[in-house]
Amino acid sequence: MNSCPSSWQRLFVSHTALFLFVVWAAMAQQPGVDKPKEEIATAGRDGVGMPACKYCPDPEYSKEARKKKYEGVVVLSVVVTTEGKATNIQVTKGPGLGLDEKAVDAVRKWRFKPAMKDGKPVPTKVPIEVTFRLKT
Repeated sequence: MNSCPSSWQRLFVSHTALFLFVVWAAMAQQPGVDKPKEEIATAGRDGVGMPACKYCPDPEYSKEARKKKYEGVVVLSVVVTTEGKATNIQVTKGPGLGLDEKAVDAVRKWRFKPAMKDGKPVPTKVPIEVTFRLKT
């Protein structure tokens, strides 16, 4: 009896492994059936309040912007969760020079009082301006 698998057996095993991996990957991308997707409201519309920043430290300056003595504003689009955390942070407008990344890093650490609708916290999408000014 031959202890080495034949080429057909190796082919079968490799195709089975590939099939199982593809099925697993497809299942991992499917949203949970029992977990409804939470709708993200727009702050200031349809009875939805505005989130308020409770902990908002200033962002750090990038070395490049500091070297060029550049000041400016980065505009971000942010989803504030019901827990008051900033998520889905996207740069809407930014000057570059590393300030965009510094603004995102700073806002990721910020904590908010979430927006309310009908007395309950709701996730909201809000624009946030992060201003960079050199201290003199």
